[in-house]
Amino acid sequence: MIVRYIFSLFVICFIFIPNSQADEAAPIKETIRIAVDEWPPYQSQTYQYFGSAHRIITEAFQSVGIKVEYGWFPWARSLQYAKEGKWDGAALSQKTPDKENDFYFPNPVFDVKKVFFHLKKYPFQWRTMKDLNNVPIGVTLGYMYGDEFETAAKTGKIQFVRVRDNKTNFSNLLTRRIRAFPFEHDAGYYMLQNEFPDDYHKITHHKKPLQTVFYYLILSKQNDENQEKVTLFNKGLKNLKERGLIQQYLSEGLRGEYKKEGLSEK
Repeated sequence: MIVRYIFSLFVICFIFIPNSQADEAAPIKETIRIAVDEWPPYQSQTYQYFGSAHRIITEAFQSVGIKVEYGWFPWARSLQYAKEGKWDGAALSQKTPDKENDFYFPNPVFDVKKVFFHLKKYPFQWRTMKDLNNVPIGVTLGYMYGDEFETAAKTGKIQFVRVRDNKTNFSNLLTRRIRAFPFEHDAGYYMLQNEFPDDYHKITHHKKPLQTVFYYLILSKQNDENQEKVTLFNKGLKNLKERGLIQQYLSEGLRGEYKKEGLSEK
């Protein structure tokens, strides 16, 4: 009898232990459409949950009853589609004054440090923008690199080669078409190890960050309902942060735990 009582008590306790993630999901009431680009490990069509950043965005919205649909395009096109209201928003983006004219900015999803990558054999050093004057630098279409860098580039004080994607910039770095490439520290090394397994050891980075970047989900002002979705998303994001899940998901992504070819979001 005692054994049966203990077993029954265990079953009752098990039934009433809350599922920490499932209980946070609300009944789905609507769908939001977000245009995105490949940016492993944070965003990728082939990764589980579509990457760590998308897991954060998806679960934040899911907790307030909103399902997320992703559309995959080059970043410049994703930005344009969201700006025109063809898609409800885009991810992930930096905040700039010109974008604030067209988009609502909820709280940032996460932040990273952007550094200059260069060949180990190339003695790259920099302290101020003046040190970059005679250095061919690779930049990626649709990306921003901070006000000081952008001003120097527009006034011709920096030599730069603009290409369509980050992988091309790393290729140009290896072939010495450029001498430096500003990119996110963790994502940069992740891309090098996965896309350039035979050559990534040839590249290093300068320890001085170019900038600390906050990345946002941005929502188009063409959609009248998006202003309310800012509040809802912030609520869901706060919930994930308080439970320690944002850092957990980012760390899992950087460890390669979501890199499972053929799997899509669960």
